[in-house]
Amino acid sequence: MAILIKANGQVSDITDISYDGIKNAIGGWLENVAFPLEAAGVAKGKRQSRAHELLDLVGLSGFENHFPSELSGGMRQRIAIARTLA
Repeated sequence: MAILIKANGQVSDITDISYDGIKNAIGGWLENVAFPLEAAGVAKGKRQSRAHELLDLVGLSGFENHFPSELSGGMRQRIAIARTLA
């Protein structure tokens, strides 16, 4: 059983709560990986270059324009790693 302990000490069962950010991704994976860089104000050319480097690092070169439904769960996890490293 998964539980959540709130700041006020209240305990809640959270087994039925989940969030999958991957399903809410917009655009292809290149934009998804580059998003943190965009939020940080990195110039478009630099963030695209860095996103390509990160996709290569996690073994997903060639999948830049694929959408979430087109990748396996493991590939999505590697995208999450690349996005974290961005």
